[in-house]
Amino acid sequence: MGERDASIAFANTLIKTLLAHARELFEDDQMEAELPYLERLFLEKVNATLRAEPLPGERSIVALAAGSATAVDVKDEPNGEDEGDADMVAHAVPSLAVDRMLHPSGIVPRLDNVMSHANLGCAIDLRAFAQRVGNVIYEPKRHSALSLHFRRPKGTVQLYASGKLVCTGCRTESDSRACARKCAALARSTGARPHLDAFRVTNIFASCGTDFDVKLLHLAAAHGLEYNPERSAKLTWHRSNPSVVLEISSKGHVGLSGTARVQELSTAFEQVYPVLKAFSVPRVAPAPTAPAASVPLGSERGADAHVGVTPARNASP
Repeated sequence: MGERDASIAFANTLIKTLLAHARELFEDDQMEAELPYLERLFLEKVNATLRAEPLPGERSIVALAAGSATAVDVKDEPNGEDEGDADMVAHAVPSLAVDRMLHPSGIVPRLDNVMSHANLGCAIDLRAFAQRVGNVIYEPKRHSALSLHFRRPKGTVQLYASGKLVCTGCRTESDSRACARKCAALARSTGARPHLDAFRVTNIFASCGTDFDVKLLHLAAAHGLEYNPERSAKLTWHRSNPSVVLEISSKGHVGLSGTARVQELSTAFEQVYPVLKAFSVPRVAPAPTAPAASVPLGSERGADAHVGVTPARNASP
């Protein structure tokens, strides 16, 4: 068995062991619905590590095997938070990490924004908060809430004087909860006695794309949907089971929102994907164009460029 085969075998054993323990923990906490999504994320990271393509800004597990001895080395990847977002968007999900039982289409929606609400349980003096804490926006004449922008994890919190807060801009529920906890810690430094309570995710925005275009007019006519291309370029489809709103563009891009459960977003997309495939149009690659040849200055085309320009002449005496 070669070194790579030993690494793959060890990684598979590690995956099965960790997933077995995680399943027991999540079943005890009554969180079975989020488990398939967490399994997929873990498989993405392990598979990307085996492909020597670590995800940016994440801790990667590197399996090293030499003969019968096996070791695990955990190393940190550089976290470029300002440039990492574009890299994560461009990073394709490895095909081996997609569970075909949960995602028959092979497409997994990417989480773009997790919106959550919480309550600090006490009144907050926003003016004193803004004077003591930096990197905030507080304009009471324009908006009654104070805005805090966090970089790690990346998110924005709208804090109200009543103690209620709204967190947006995060990509996971754990990041959203971490932003709410940071806001509570900052409020405690101003003299308040906050107690983070009633945290809940209210809406999740996700998106995904297909490799074909969609005939939106035919789709709307066949399923009785309202679609006016002069008013909006996207077709809005309200699904009832599960309750998810889909915004479909003619280029095959699908935006999903309207629920607080990640699994419902994937279920709604898998229900709609065969319909989109039925009204699909294959994409045609544009024909390559030959580069324009340069024209010398003394040629006929070069002379035509100066037509209409008459050189000035001296007036006769």
